[in-house]
Amino acid sequence: MAGIITQQDINNYKDQINKNGVGGAISVYQSLQSKGYTYAGWAGGVASGKTVTGQAALNFMAASSGKTFSESQLNNIRIDMANSYLNTLVKNIERDGGKTTSDISFEQMRDFHKNVFKDHGLNINNWTLEHPMSLVGKYAGKKAQEKYWQDLSKTEGDGVDALWNSHSLQNIVTDAGQGFIVIDVDSGKPIPSSDLNAWFEAGHDPEGVKVIPISDEDKKKQRNGWIMLIWMIPLSTGRENSSYLRMMRPKWFLRSLSILTVMV
Repeated sequence: MAGIITQQDINNYKDQINKNGVGGAISVYQSLQSKGYTYAGWAGGVASGKTVTGQAALNFMAASSGKTFSESQLNNIRIDMANSYLNTLVKNIERDGGKTTSDISFEQMRDFHKNVFKDHGLNINNWTLEHPMSLVGKYAGKKAQEKYWQDLSKTEGDGVDALWNSHSLQNIVTDAGQGFIVIDVDSGKPIPSSDLNAWFEAGHDPEGVKVIPISDEDKKKQRNGWIMLIWMIPLSTGRENSSYLRMMRPKWFLRSLSILTVMV
């Protein structure tokens, strides 16, 4: 459970951002992360641009929108995101009677991303999580979507566990591109088909999964949309992380590149 925060904490955090801009936002995220607010780890990576997931989010925003952002423009988006996060925590504080230990839900996060992006001439499809998490919500349900986000949030956006969970989400979208999604019956959450052997070896019942077919329209979107774009964007967070991510590319994507290489 996260630590208690109050309106006074929010006021102090906003003062830091007003005085110090992005540097203040990063400090706020670090403080909230130290109190157990795991979304702050993800957001801090975007604000600093120093984590793999943070840099990927910035690159995806640029690639999907077709825009080039100055550092000043990026900083304005970062500051607005930080203030919107704090405003959302205020709603939790008011809901919980003057103090809260609750971080944000997926829908809360999506709402303020949508609003901030709109304010800066972007749309929600420029957010890395929009497409895959919408896919999870559509075929596994809203409860499964929230469970998946909570598990993803716990990784705090950095380290091997964040890479692995992000990789799993990418592979779920890859499965959708092949026409199906695999659901763990007990948890209701989707699991990538690439994990099934390990899942069964861990003692899970083979009948504990179900395969849900994907519509032809959604199948086409995966092949020609998000999953292709996510692997085309540059990764500039360091040679080791870049090599690790590229090593984990979906097999069908690598086969596609091989075919294209032969064709040209």
